[in-house]
Amino acid sequence: MPVENPYKEKEEERPSLENYIKKCQESEEPVLAMELDEYEIVDLKTVPIREEVEEISLWDNKIFNPNCIAEILMKLPNLKGLWLNENPVVDNCSNFDIIGDFFEHLEIFNSKLTTKAGEWAMLFYARDSGAKTMEDIVTLDLSGGKNLLMVDNLDFLLKMTNLKTLDISDNVDMYKPREMLEMEAKKKAEGSPDPTAFDFKDNKHHRDVLLHNLPTVEHLICDIMLEAYILDTREFRHYMPKL
Repeated sequence: MPVENPYKEKEEERPSLENYIKKCQESEEPVLAMELDEYEIVDLKTVPIREEVEEISLWDNKIFNPNCIAEILMKLPNLKGLWLNENPVVDNCSNFDIIGDFFEHLEIFNSKLTTKAGEWAMLFYARDSGAKTMEDIVTLDLSGGKNLLMVDNLDFLLKMTNLKTLDISDNVDMYKPREMLEMEAKKKAEGSPDPTAFDFKDNKHHRDVLLHNLPTVEHLICDIMLEAYILDTREFRHYMPKL
């Protein structure tokens, strides 16, 4: 399933990159989101970025150098969401998937959750429903690779006290053992300058930890492997009482 660009431009005419940057730089209000999709950007050093920005979308540009991500984007103190989907760097860097975990506060990286994901990420994905607080979230879609089991701490889930419907389907990495995840990362590194220098993301929790943190959920959309597991174990492991 292709991942949808959350910043896909509306049908109105887009400003030139120069005009868009000028508008951001001259704004007297904080600029919390910058939408830089499809501007043929190659070098991030040519794009001034406001220090207070929380979200940057760079979908479908020409960025190929992973060093510019570290030199420029990692220095932004408030950055919580970053999209580099459909840039050459995604395929050129064998360890690209783990880069997001090195940001101090980043919660969403290339449409996936980082190890630091928490309330901000949940509210981002619930934004279209109008949710402003964790208690406002009733329906949440975390399908398509947003693997909660790779997040360091899942306690924030309990703050969604009105969550009724949760979609965590199409998250196949959730069910892969460490050995398989390592093998896939190793294979991706083949052909790189140093194929032995690879890293990978592993699941940090047993699935029971996730399920015990979802006590209010009544409707769970998930992959068949998790569905079968829940049917086999929920009665005696006592999770998700309202399901």
